[in-house]
Amino acid sequence: MKRGIIFITFILLAMSAFSQRMATIKGRVTDFSGKPIAGALIEVKTNNFDMKYHAYSDVTGNYSVQVEPGTYLGIAAVRMQEYAKSKLEFWAWNVPAYNDMTINMRYDRLEVYGLNVFRIHGSYRGYTIYCRPMSLSKYLEWEKDPNVVMDLAPAPDKIKIDVTVNGYPVRVNMVDRVQEFAGDNHCSGYMIYTDLGTTTTKLYDEIRVTITDLETGEQGEAVYYKTKDNFVN
Repeated sequence: MKRGIIFITFILLAMSAFSQRMATIKGRVTDFSGKPIAGALIEVKTNNFDMKYHAYSDVTGNYSVQVEPGTYLGIAAVRMQEYAKSKLEFWAWNVPAYNDMTINMRYDRLEVYGLNVFRIHGSYRGYTIYCRPMSLSKYLEWEKDPNVVMDLAPAPDKIKIDVTVNGYPVRVNMVDRVQEFAGDNHCSGYMIYTDLGTTTTKLYDEIRVTITDLETGEQGEAVYYKTKDNFVN
C-alpha cells in the first residue's frame, strides 16, 4: 500500500514539475554602436497582442525572461519614456520559445515593423520578406503638419537593407517599395527577395533584417523566426 502511495505521489510530482517547466529567453539590448540600453521593457506578446510576460534590461543591457514553452506572436524592446521622442523600438516575431533561446536586440531611431517572411511555391528558391520601416525623423516632421500624408519609410534610393539567415549574410536579390492598405489611408512598406542562406538542424530559420535610412542615417532591426517549409523547389 505504501509503495503504491509513494509511486502515485512520485508521478504527481513529476507531472507537476513537467507542467511548470519554463523556457528562458535572454539576450542583450544595445544601440547600433554597441552601447547598452538599460531599463528597456521586454514585452512578450500573445496572439491577441496582450503582454503575457515582461522583464527589464539591466545596466549592461542584459535581460532574461521566463515563459511557458510555446510560440509567441512577438517580443518587443522599448523604453517608453523615449519612444517616438528620441528612439523607437525593436521587434522579434513568431518566436518559438519551446526551449531556452537567445535574442540580442538592437534599436535606435528607425523601427522595422510588421516583419513577415514566406516562400512562394514554384518560384525562385529564396525568401520573400515584407516589412514596414518607419523613421523617427520623418514622424517628427509629420507631427508638425499632420494634414500631409504620413509616409515614414525611407525613399527607395535612400535605403540600405542587410539580411542574415541563421547569423550569416545572404544576398538581397531585389527590393520593391509597395503601398499597404490602411483603411482611409495607406503606408509604405518593402518587399525584399533574398536567397535561402545557410540551413541548420533547428525547425526554424532566424531571419534578421537591418535597415539604414541613408538620408537620415537612422537604423533599425527586426527578427523573424520562420518555420521551415516541407516542400522543395
